[in-house]
Amino acid sequence: MKPYLPFLVLGVLLAPSVDALDWTEVGDAPSYPDGQAQRTFGDRLIQKIEGELDQGGGDARDAYCIRIVDPISFLATTHPLLHPDAGGNFDTRLYLFTSEGMPVLGNDNAIQGGFGLSSLKVNATDGSGFLLGRPGEYVLVVAGAPDDPRDDEDTALFRIEDDPLAIHAANPLSGSFRGWSLEGSVHESGSYSVGLKGVETCGVVDIAIATVERNRVCITDGEGGFAACGDVSADEGFSYKPALGDIDGNGSMDVVFAMNLFDPNRVCLGDGRGGFTGCAEVSSDAFDSTSVALGDLNRDAMLDAVFANSGDPSRYCLGDGSGGFTTCSDVGAATVDATGVALGDLNGDARLDAVLAVSGAANQVCLGSGTGGFSSCADVSADVNATFRLALGQIDGDGLLDAVFANMDQVDRVCFGDGSGGFTSCADVEAGIFASHGVALGDLNSDLATDAVLAVAGEASRVCLGDGSGGFSCSAIGPDSERAFDVAVGDVDEDGHLDALFGRTHGPERVCLGDGAGAFSCSDVSADSMLAAGVAAGKLDLRLQTIFFDHFETGDKSAWSLVVE
Repeated sequence: MKPYLPFLVLGVLLAPSVDALDWTEVGDAPSYPDGQAQRTFGDRLIQKIEGELDQGGGDARDAYCIRIVDPISFLATTHPLLHPDAGGNFDTRLYLFTSEGMPVLGNDNAIQGGFGLSSLKVNATDGSGFLLGRPGEYVLVVAGAPDDPRDDEDTALFRIEDDPLAIHAANPLSGSFRGWSLEGSVHESGSYSVGLKGVETCGVVDIAIATVERNRVCITDGEGGFAACGDVSADEGFSYKPALGDIDGNGSMDVVFAMNLFDPNRVCLGDGRGGFTGCAEVSSDAFDSTSVALGDLNRDAMLDAVFANSGDPSRYCLGDGSGGFTTCSDVGAATVDATGVALGDLNGDARLDAVLAVSGAANQVCLGSGTGGFSSCADVSADVNATFRLALGQIDGDGLLDAVFANMDQVDRVCFGDGSGGFTSCADVEAGIFASHGVALGDLNSDLATDAVLAVAGEASRVCLGDGSGGFSCSAIGPDSERAFDVAVGDVDEDGHLDALFGRTHGPERVCLGDGAGAFSCSDVSADSMLAAGVAAGKLDLRLQTIFFDHFETGDKSAWSLVVE
């Protein structure tokens, strides 16, 4: 039996926290990426995840949402020598992905004559020099050997077969994640226990609200309601659409607001408690911005922003990793009335591309260069719609990104990606015509097919359940969801089902709790009527620990301490 040399260098056993949570798989955790990662909940650190796999029975892998609070202390292992609660009775593999689905780390640690016990920690040991440098939400996948994630060219995302003992960083030669390959006839089945260090639960989502007067944030109470709402800052202005992400790399959610009426766009840095330490201009540029999307455009592990602009070329701004932005440039030379933007890898080259919703002209797709800019833009189709928002997701089951367009007073449309940066065809989401102003995607009825929620301005909003092959069956959510201007989805009440959060221009914002079968029950977020032009959902209030980093501003996290409140 070969020794576990890469991991014995830690020297001592890692004892679990005396105030930590054990998480047991609820039902069948989704099989990533064809399902959403199971979100973990609780009010403290998480020390163990337990579950079962049956590859021969169709349960090939389990995916969990975890929050890494400090990368230097991070450990995920099925090795009982490294964590007293870890173990398993089959040959495990562990993989780590970003919340956006990009590969980070993988390990098999296969051995002869015994179970392969796997571990992930802060650094890759494959000679790449990769170091996990950012806290935040990640997806941990438990699989059985020889399960292997691949891109659309059948290239391995991790070079595990080259050296199973090593912790592998993402393969730089691979493109975006397309699916899994079982390399061999062995079907692993059994129970597993993943010991964790430096990890907390993902928790419930909060809501950031862009309004025509002052931006707001509302913090969930964990039971389906909201404990409090407050101003993000004293700044006033017409904000159209927010986006949430960790702009300054401290593990807490920040928010970027697309500002309308030629006010400079704004970035507000979160304090991890539902408040904000301050807001600043993204740049001195002032456009009629209508939407914003965040992603790593130049692959430097820092979030960048793309703004949809009306009457001027849309713009992208590169983040500096500390809460600011360095340079801004046009996405393309064309001037269109862009009303929405979404980012995703449409052609499998591991570079983020942008799709722009356009009102009164063809919607646009702009392919990313991987260095921050965009190489070219083209029409999504010949259709000319009054599109207001869009969302990207896997709609027809082929593993490629598709686009759903929310159209004002026209039929909502879905366009199917061809995997090369274009779209093969488009179809109606349903036959009815509605004043759709927002769209969000997710699995609402737990059938592993992508569904859509459409925010409708003039009447009840719509839920459209996907059939997994590109079609939808739609119905009204109910009169409680009428006059909605935007929508976001997330788990508000810790029941494992996606809920819908609606921003409304007339009346209080609404939360509609999903029952896991595609139906909803709705109530007001608060008594306030905020004239919301856009909403975003994410975990703004950590509610768990206070994390102190020494020399954090330089990126050196070698000295840290954790205080459990």
